[in-house]
Amino acid sequence: MLSLRMEFRGYVEMRFAVALFLVLGAAFARSQEVPEYRLPTTFKPISYRLDVTTHLENKFTFEGVVDIKITCLKATNTVVLHSNNLNIDTKGVAVSDGGGKVVPVTGVGFVTKTELMHVKCAEKFKPGNEYVLTVPFMGNITDDLVGYYRSSYVDKETNQTRWLAVTQFEPADARRAFPCFDEPALKATFKIRLGRRKHLTSVSNMRLLKSTPMPSNPDYVIDEFEESVPMSTYLVAYMVSDFAYVESKNPEEEVKFRIVARKDAIGQTELAKNAGPLVLKYYEDYFDEKFPLSKQDMVAIPDFSAGAMENWGLVTYRETALLIDPNVATIDNIHRVAEVIAHELAHQWFGNLVTMKWWTDLWLNEGFATYVAARGVDYVSLIVIGYS
Repeated sequence: MLSLRMEFRGYVEMRFAVALFLVLGAAFARSQEVPEYRLPTTFKPISYRLDVTTHLENKFTFEGVVDIKITCLKATNTVVLHSNNLNIDTKGVAVSDGGGKVVPVTGVGFVTKTELMHVKCAEKFKPGNEYVLTVPFMGNITDDLVGYYRSSYVDKETNQTRWLAVTQFEPADARRAFPCFDEPALKATFKIRLGRRKHLTSVSNMRLLKSTPMPSNPDYVIDEFEESVPMSTYLVAYMVSDFAYVESKNPEEEVKFRIVARKDAIGQTELAKNAGPLVLKYYEDYFDEKFPLSKQDMVAIPDFSAGAMENWGLVTYRETALLIDPNVATIDNIHRVAEVIAHELAHQWFGNLVTMKWWTDLWLNEGFATYVAARGVDYVSLIVIGYS
């Protein structure tokens, strides 16, 4: 059986191997472009308004609508974007110009092989003009560990299974959760609203603004979040669960910092709660660049395919990569958690703020984050040693 230290090294080596593979294949990829798998350069997204309602009890489905403000770059009569394994209400797909005038939609088509959706209109779009594309959609909350998927745990007090829904979009699975321009270079702002049952809570990349009753269903609430900074679709994140959280209490911190986990594990968050804010502040000083968000959540997920994922403002982790049980943890466990936290927070600058244009440059993203993470761990080493 692999030790936790070896597990972490395996995680890093796996990501490095993927990055190396992409580097070696970059020249070939650039010389052998496959246009059918890439979006045409006819539109650029500006902003998304994304509404998603989550149904966890027995149904495991979600439904929503996305309004995408786009700028036309080249004359065309067709908008091409990504959609994968979603049920699209094609009759509800609509396009309007900047003044609210409807642009008639004549057809909506899908190419399963390339995961592309084509919205054809009766008139050509004009370069330089802005339009709004509206797409209603539905989907299943699967157990695939990608897209918008479900996870579970057993409540120790009641011995009942508790369900949650959480996203994992890197590299190309945002399109499984909502129709979008799912390429890393196509950054846009996101205004997200999440519908969920009253007894649950939701989190997303940005700070919660308000919660209001859902007019169409008295058992549901709508959580509205701040508009995001411009970001790639693979960094969009949200979760609906019954999790609890602990918050860093340092009044001098400008960024609200929370650790989110199942209630049974909330006592295992002390290391993350102390080390996370210090690493974030260290990076701000080291890069001479402020963290651009008002909050940073780090969430421990029971079922998670990777070690962690650097979603802006909502970093998700495998439980063993974030939580530490002080009664049984070894120094290797503690150091590993510190390393993963430092790595993912480094990505808030390397990857999130500065993003590769295409996945062939992922090695830069991972390489810089791995190097800087070593400095971050060194900075908080006294906390790690003290906790040990």
